[in-house]
Amino acid sequence: MLFFKLLLVTNLCLVSSYKILCLFPHRGRSHFEVVRTLIETLAHKGHEVTLLSHFPLTTTPPNFTHVLLRNSSVLFNVLDMHQFKGRRTEKWFSTRDSALNFVTITCEYDFNSPTVRNFLETCNTDFDVIITQILSNDCFFSFARKFQAPIVGVLPVKWLTWVDGYFGNPTHPAYVGNLILDYGKRLSFFERVENLIIGMMHIWWHKNWIGERGHDVAKKYFGADVPAFQDFAMNMSLVLVYQHFSLNFARPFVPGIVEVGGMHIGPEKDLAKVRTFFNLV
Repeated sequence: MLFFKLLLVTNLCLVSSYKILCLFPHRGRSHFEVVRTLIETLAHKGHEVTLLSHFPLTTTPPNFTHVLLRNSSVLFNVLDMHQFKGRRTEKWFSTRDSALNFVTITCEYDFNSPTVRNFLETCNTDFDVIITQILSNDCFFSFARKFQAPIVGVLPVKWLTWVDGYFGNPTHPAYVGNLILDYGKRLSFFERVENLIIGMMHIWWHKNWIGERGHDVAKKYFGADVPAFQDFAMNMSLVLVYQHFSLNFARPFVPGIVEVGGMHIGPEKDLAKVRTFFNLV
């Protein structure tokens, strides 16, 4: 009898849920679709999930809270993607100017919105972790200061050069191409030189332009002593990046960077009409 009691005890599984704050204020619907499945799955698994975004989920579990940003619709559809299709040198600087203007304006607008201000003033939840996007809304890293929670980053596009420095991730311009360049797996000497120049420019722009502008906005709402975004980012232990080595070139990643390409794809559905048609044929 004692044996069966011990067997029962050893097979018990203790399960605890986490309180998770998901910050995805980016206005790109395609970016949100990448993380929607992740957020829904966390909620369905029993975690208490609070989401701050412009887009609703397809399902709403009982342990899910959505802080919907309804008041920022004026900043949708303001980024002209055709500017990234010009001559090569035009793409270099259009990327810089577009990112700088878009990030600065959206950070200021979101932090000043009644929805975000009310959330910061009234929310007293002790979150266990914050999940947020590492692209265009780094200013929301400052939420980690208020809630004293670690950050898990999500990059809904291919890996970005300036993020390597946050994690000490090895990168080499001889074979690791930049996101805005249409290079294949084998780069010529001049392509490697251009790849190096673009990478250095992006790192400098992001640190001294985008980072500083966003940091100035964050200090207005979180205090002058709020750390720089790089300090928050360098304390991350995990980043999910939306790419996969089977589609992109193989490159080195430290263990804290995990490729999750295809994460948004759900289980297959039974197409009854299609199956019936093929059965008849």
